[in-house]
Amino acid sequence: ELIQKWSHSAINSALTLPKANPFIPDELKLKTANTSNTHPKLIQQESNLKLWHQLDTSFNVPRSSLYIALQSPIANSTPRNSLLTSLLTGIIKKQLNSYAYPAHLAGLNYSVYATERGMSISLSGYDQKQSVLLDRIIAALNAPEITENRFNILKARFQQKLINAQRQQPFQQVLAELKRSLIERRWTNEQKLEALPSLTRQDLTLFAQNFLKKLHLNILLQGNITSTEAKSIASMLNQQLNLSPDAPQVPAARIIQLQEKTLSARKLTIDNHDAALALYFQAPNKSITSQAEAQLLGRIISTEFFADLRTRQQLGYNLGAAALPMKDVPGI
Repeated sequence: ELIQKWSHSAINSALTLPKANPFIPDELKLKTANTSNTHPKLIQQESNLKLWHQLDTSFNVPRSSLYIALQSPIANSTPRNSLLTSLLTGIIKKQLNSYAYPAHLAGLNYSVYATERGMSISLSGYDQKQSVLLDRIIAALNAPEITENRFNILKARFQQKLINAQRQQPFQQVLAELKRSLIERRWTNEQKLEALPSLTRQDLTLFAQNFLKKLHLNILLQGNITSTEAKSIASMLNQQLNLSPDAPQVPAARIIQLQEKTLSARKLTIDNHDAALALYFQAPNKSITSQAEAQLLGRIISTEFFADLRTRQQLGYNLGAAALPMKDVPGI
């Protein structure tokens, strides 16, 4: 009786094959050019964008990589704006999740992440359909779906992440604070935790609009892509983001220069019975020679440092000695 019932049942309309994956490439030819570059070249420079390009098929695969740095003067100007930039990035990633899944299945990957100067987008994989995914990412940036529920979930996650950072082991907190104190516009967890509770969905909506007003783009295309195609993508980005012709280029955060032959000390208040110490030596300059010397010296002393304290003295410390560059400034 049950088999008879099944035999005469209508097919559920929800049981269907998925739509054809729009990201599966059907053009896999390697592209050529009259000249070959061993590294990316600046092929277009305007007041609101820079375009770097390199046609590189040395691995004989029809793949390329695309990086877009969206720089905004408001992105990291305050702890509040730094949080809003991260929240906006989270909203866009959530918005793209279901759409970008077929792209991942077709060998096309992407990431969107907050940076100290704004936001970055990266794409990698088969080059033919990258522009299709890029269109959708830019559309999400222009019209982020900032619902109350989505905003509250992201806000709670960020709050928990900041609280968890304050519960890390002392040596982790000391190293993190060392980096924060030496890099300009690197806000502390305490500053962010103080700014986070007052943020609302309306604040993020307004910030998302202002973020786009003074964007400066740095674009790099590398792989199986011609310079003509690269310029076409730059033109598309210029139009879709409606770039302002007078957008300022946001300078990178500088490293605080320590005075020679001085020692400055700070003590952190950490709710933990363990004690931790970080001692940082900054090189006097950031020349290639200084960078190499710091890397080499770090490797030379690392093994001996560990062997003496842990092997010979058999002390139970979590320890290490190594080169610790801050951006392009070498140190140990």
